[in-house]
Amino acid sequence: MTLNNAEKDYYARHLSLDGFGEAAQESLKSSSVLIIGLGGLGTPAAQYIARAGVGRIGLIDFDVVDASNLQRQILYNMSDVGYEKAEIALKVLRKINPHILFDLYKEKFSVENAQSLVKNYDLIIDGSDNFQTRYLINDACVIESKPFLSSAVEGFEGIVGLFDKKIACYRCLYPQVDSSQIPSCSDAGVLGVTPGFFGLIQATEAVKFLGNIGECLSGKVLKVNLLNWQIRKYTLTKDKSCPICSENPKIKHLEEEKIMCDTGVKTVSKEDLENRKDVFYWIDVRSVDEFAAGHIAGALNIPLDEIASRKHDLPVDKPLALYCLKGKRCRVAYDILSQENIPNIHVLDVGYESL
Repeated sequence: MTLNNAEKDYYARHLSLDGFGEAAQESLKSSSVLIIGLGGLGTPAAQYIARAGVGRIGLIDFDVVDASNLQRQILYNMSDVGYEKAEIALKVLRKINPHILFDLYKEKFSVENAQSLVKNYDLIIDGSDNFQTRYLINDACVIESKPFLSSAVEGFEGIVGLFDKKIACYRCLYPQVDSSQIPSCSDAGVLGVTPGFFGLIQATEAVKFLGNIGECLSGKVLKVNLLNWQIRKYTLTKDKSCPICSENPKIKHLEEEKIMCDTGVKTVSKEDLENRKDVFYWIDVRSVDEFAAGHIAGALNIPLDEIASRKHDLPVDKPLALYCLKGKRCRVAYDILSQENIPNIHVLDVGYESL
């Protein structure tokens, strides 16, 4: 798909860029992206993808702008409060780049519309903020053989990865999640620039993937802590028993009751801590400072961002019981250690703050 003169003017800095040029720009023009969720991740991703020149962009969001969104959702301002996010985003993005086409969906991404939406785009970008939607996006993408970029943020850190059923899908990374243990942004808080940073990474990866340039995060997950610049990149491994992308999948079509899996996580209770404390080795996955301020007597402190590299420090002659402040970090540590084939892992079913 060739560029016209107006487009050549708009993308002049791309066209003069060594390693990009007209071939990559034409590839972007002939490509399409669906952005699911126009919040803290979706709005920066949408803006830069539009400026980059992806030929067709689908925007889906059913929510309205709230004042609490403005600290991080960069397409909106105070005068937009109470209005539909999708309509506002479309209006702004059309002014940014008049050379591309937009599809607008003022509805919730659901079991009923997921496949029909996903199949019409080359790449899906997950800008959602919950596991229910991420699993649904993943399953629709696996069924329709579409790649998707997913990111999740909290506080000062986040992750981003490019999932493809040929390599590994989202369920290969998170086979089981108890969503009731995962706090929302309103509960846990998020620094305004954190989703912006990861939305930019999603946009960068989309441009690379669709423009056929560079090395993408295909089959990899990048984790970044913006407070201390700890950066880790993990290679995904395909789960041979994955319920949807394995050779014998349990999930063959979308059904509401199959979106979230049972957790399958072994838990220990507050009563176990009181009555059976010596049965377990207690592993505190909070930060060193949090541990110093108070912890379960006899616990070993291995912060979450060190859990994979220090797996050999874990005792093996007793079951492990992981805990953190609220319950989220120990669930993530559980997933990491499970992928490392560490046996006999449990998590405390309440956070340290509740002891």
